[in-house]
Amino acid sequence: MAHTPGPWKLEPRHQTGVYVTGSDEFHSVICQIREYQEENCAESFANARLIAAAPDLLASLRLLVGMVRASASSYTSHPDFKRAEAAIAKAEGQ
Repeated sequence: MAHTPGPWKLEPRHQTGVYVTGSDEFHSVICQIREYQEENCAESFANARLIAAAPDLLASLRLLVGMVRASASSYTSHPDFKRAEAAIAKAEGQ
């Protein structure tokens, strides 16, 4: 099954934390990150920003991996390239 299409956006709700929502007409909630303590607030927002960027990051990584493969580059054996492939597989549930 595919993930909720991007882009995703942040919706801070000061009483209950920060939500990451989809761009559909219903603004589907992707996740909620609660801010239980004031000292965790900055970390909560940083986590939410990373989650909201996930669809864009995945699309960009797929594009770059495809470009490297198409170029028949020796970089396909580089550990960072392998890590990029593993990240895509992880995001796709493989």
